[in-house]
Amino acid sequence: MKKLLLLLLAILFYSCSSEDESSNQIVGSWQYQGITEFIEEGETIERDPAPCTENSIITFSNNGSFKSVEYTVDVGTGECIINELATSDDLQWEEISNGTFNIFSDENLGTEYEISFPDNKTMWMISGETYTREEVNYSYRAYVYKKI
Repeated sequence: MKKLLLLLLAILFYSCSSEDESSNQIVGSWQYQGITEFIEEGETIERDPAPCTENSIITFSNNGSFKSVEYTVDVGTGECIINELATSDDLQWEEISNGTFNIFSDENLGTEYEISFPDNKTMWMISGETYTREEVNYSYRAYVYKKI
């Protein structure tokens, strides 16, 4: 009976700690690196960031706040400028289940992402929506970020 209780406690500790680990691992600032697209046939395509978007940074704070600063090219000058339409500092994040996060505001329910960490400094924000571009069917895409 004692061994069974210890086993149950160990399982409970492990399942709670893995969710805490992914929540803790996400906290910090991340710089955009590009997109990896997954074709339905199993191939992947890695796309470099568009000009200036490599300066874009997202920040997950311990208190559940989320900030996004995105950059784009000013068509007139060719310089990198902040994309005011895509930049936000009033968002929040929460872990819904192990590896699934919701990024939302007070006005909307948000967007769910599967988030994984191939290594300590890399984060993939995976959008599971299927889509077609140039007659190629994609099963999902991963937005790739490096911790800064």
